Amino acid sequence: MKGSTAKLLIRPVGTEDFGVVSEFLSSAIPQWTKESLFDLYEGGAVVMLPTDTVYGLTSRIDTDGADRIYEIKCRPRSMALPVVVGSIEQAIDLFDLSDEVIRRKVELLAQRFWPGSLTIVAPRDRELIFRGGDLHDRTIGVRVPDDDIVRQVTCAVGPIFATSANLHGMPSIVRSKEIFADDNLPLKNSIDAIVVCDGLSSGISSTVVSLIDGELAILRKGSIEFDEIISTL
Repeated sequence: MKGSTAKLLIRPVGTEDFGVVSEFLSSAIPQWTKESLFDLYEGGAVVMLPTDTVYGLTSRIDTDGADRIYEIKCRPRSMALPVVVGSIEQAIDLFDLSDEVIRRKVELLAQRFWPGSLTIVAPRDRELIFRGGDLHDRTIGVRVPDDDIVRQVTCAVGPIFATSANLHGMPSIVRSKEIFADDNLPLKNSIDAIVVCDGLSSGISSTVVSLIDGELAILRKGSIEFDEIISTL
């Protein structure tokens, strides 16, 4: 969605109507808009954002926004929420890379496929405040999207959970007009803010791989072929 026009819409508490509070180019979010988003996320808001794959429901990883995402989507708590960040450096800080084999493989995949549609699941930093899954699961799935808006937002507010904007098992939202379709009213009316962009998402989910114990495994097929991933390592 590079160079597209975007808008930030916020729904005041106790109402069903969203109002436009900012309009901007996706490549250059104004500072005051970033500050508005920071305040929303810090308060536990759930924000719908466009990404390079599909629209996502997002919240900061250290707030109770994750609980609301699970409730809104009717998503099983056993399914951890993936995290998106704005840079490789920001992503690396979320992992526990004390195992040299895992570190080397994460770095190789990151350099080859980020920003892009690869989600890497690996051990997470033990000091990380993380509310997006089973507390006994010590892993985290992270991606650096190839999307100007998401990268700017996460660089401003910190790592955020991002899962497809839909009820669990239902089709994902790819185009902005779908947000306001009758079928998605319950979803729209359960969130606090929306960033609408006139660009198109790919509509293809990210490929998800696991590096637990240093062994590569594919958890979900997506836009990146597994053979291409294997050849990188």
